[in-house]
Amino acid sequence: MSCSEWFPGITVSKETFCRKYDLFWSVVDLKRLKESTAVRWIVFVGGTGTGKSTLFNFLCKSNVSSTGVERPKTGGCIVALPERAAVDDSFYHLAKWGQSYPADGTPEYFTLAHHTNEKFENWALVDTPDLDSLIESHHRLAEKMGYLADVVIFVLSEEKYADEKLVSVLIQQFSWHPCIVITVNKVTDSKIIAADVEEILRGHGFPDFRTKVITVPFFSIVPDNWCEFEDAILKRLPFCLQNEARLTARFKGLCSELLTILAKEREVLASLEVAITEAMKKSFSAFVEKHTKDISESARSLLREEIQRLYSRYDIFSGPRRFLKDLFFAPFRWIKKSNAKSKEAALVSDAKYLQHQLIMSAVMGSINQYIVDVYRIMEPYDSSSLCKRMKDEKLILSESEVEEKIRNLTERLMDWLRGEFEKLSKGIPKLKEWGIYSSMLLWAVFLLAIESALGGGISVFDALLDSVLAPVVSKYTVEWFAKRDIHRIGQEFIDRYKQGILEIMESQRMKFVELLKVEDLVKMEMKRISSVCEET
Repeated sequence: MSCSEWFPGITVSKETFCRKYDLFWSVVDLKRLKESTAVRWIVFVGGTGTGKSTLFNFLCKSNVSSTGVERPKTGGCIVALPERAAVDDSFYHLAKWGQSYPADGTPEYFTLAHHTNEKFENWALVDTPDLDSLIESHHRLAEKMGYLADVVIFVLSEEKYADEKLVSVLIQQFSWHPCIVITVNKVTDSKIIAADVEEILRGHGFPDFRTKVITVPFFSIVPDNWCEFEDAILKRLPFCLQNEARLTARFKGLCSELLTILAKEREVLASLEVAITEAMKKSFSAFVEKHTKDISESARSLLREEIQRLYSRYDIFSGPRRFLKDLFFAPFRWIKKSNAKSKEAALVSDAKYLQHQLIMSAVMGSINQYIVDVYRIMEPYDSSSLCKRMKDEKLILSESEVEEKIRNLTERLMDWLRGEFEKLSKGIPKLKEWGIYSSMLLWAVFLLAIESALGGGISVFDALLDSVLAPVVSKYTVEWFAKRDIHRIGQEFIDRYKQGILEIMESQRMKFVELLKVEDLVKMEMKRISSVCEET
């Protein structure tokens, strides 16, 4: 898995971290490569046309690397090993012998060659891609080689020593190196150019002892014996051999930098998950507080239906009551006779639709408020890739998804409610059944109310009937066999309803939290990096 796939990019950008991460593991490989050979390393870096490869070839005593001024010639690292160098087999997973010389090199691996300079019999010489190339991988490869190098020869030219780009690369990528030899090639006046370059470097914070510049005179043809340059390099080598500890310290610094970034990412991820969860709980609590009355009323309504349905099983007077009702109201049936039932059904349907829409609207409102709260939590990290992914529309529950979840919740609740009443009805003893039958005698009292209802029509009678039925069911039927059970079912119904709404909101929370689950990957990478750093 690539760095960009698992790194959250909250405290630093993915690009910044992944560059350091890639550098780290490349340096690990380079350190292992260095350990597989019994030589020290001199690495040449510089810009196009500075004569870097020419100086490299000079120290090799052969044309190992391609040269030219019209375009970047070196495409990868070219490594010239001393002829008697002992090389471990593990070296060759990063390197291959060149097919022909001078070679251009390739970014995929090191191109190997031999050098015949006996003065550098314990040194590997490395030419690298040009630093001012337009190819980003060239810059990164040169930077990585700085960690491998015991000596860095940074090559400028009289035309380019004041080039801001090259000086910037020198400062940013190589100023830390304990043994950097700044060389100005193709100069016409060594003293003036050397003084000028040293002043520029001091202006950028280079210590005086590190600003000593080697100059190489301009020659139209490379002389056979460029002794002054070669001797100047040889004089620096004993000092450079004392800096292995500083190179290790630099690597340790890179380890520490990566681990610090990852620790901050983990800390922020953990705090974000807590904050996003708390925001969801807050939104849910606000929903419950605002809609408690609606929830309780819905529960009472459904309980009443189920109680009446159960009650009707034992209603031995239901037939006579319907007969009397039809008899008394037959003269009034001409009023909207054709559509009375359909209108009543339509009203019930409209009422249920309205109730559904109210629930839907309330839940969507709570979810939308929750999303706004999450976006507010993410404001400090607005420019991070994680924040951008959290604002992806695909991550937000749609109205159709919420509606489907509410429909499923309603179906589950009704199935459960009916199941509870089925169990309740099966548990009624025969003795109590007769108690329920006896309570039906009170219907004779209800029939006496018909006369008072005639003036208002059927709807008034139905309303009166419902108003009388409720207390009877409560007082007689419920007290006979299920008062406590009805109370329990009602409370559990409300709890299940709330839990169902919570689960809907939880599904939105999980969509957000899923993006934070890279914490385990971050933790794993921290262990890997720590393990490698401890070995070094």
